[in-house]
Amino acid sequence: MKLARTATALAFLAISISAFAADLSGNWTGKLKVDRKEMEKMFDAQAGKATAEQKKQMAGFKAMAMQQLAAVEQASFKAVLKKDGTYTMVTPAMMGQKSQTESGKWTLKGNVITMTSNSAAAKKQGMTSQVGKVSADGKTMTFDMSAAAKARSGGKAPSTIMTFTRG
Repeated sequence: MKLARTATALAFLAISISAFAADLSGNWTGKLKVDRKEMEKMFDAQAGKATAEQKKQMAGFKAMAMQQLAAVEQASFKAVLKKDGTYTMVTPAMMGQKSQTESGKWTLKGNVITMTSNSAAAKKQGMTSQVGKVSADGKTMTFDMSAAAKARSGGKAPSTIMTFTRG
């Protein structure tokens, strides 16, 4: 009898948790975090093979890239997940480019969320599908973008994480 009550309570808890976790609909704000040390090491490794003049030029390029990175990390990405399994995401205007809006579909299996873009730009960059994890409390979604960044850059890219929070 006690075992049956425990099993019933656990089943109810599991249903409650999965029902809560499944409702990710709403507004989300994302921040991108790039591993600065990895990025600096990449620049330094390239500069090690260069002439004195090339090193000087690369130092300027590195400084500019680090400034651009700071701007990207300050930007807020907005996503709206709808109950029907679709989403829209707005990438803010930065570094002289206009803001961009993309749409697509999202699915959730356990704590794994997959967002698949309909955007031609995402398809061109090989980033049509991103897989992330939803926190146990359903308040954050984290996407490791490192593999996609490495694929676009020929295998050399720093660790890149996008974290969305509700609100």
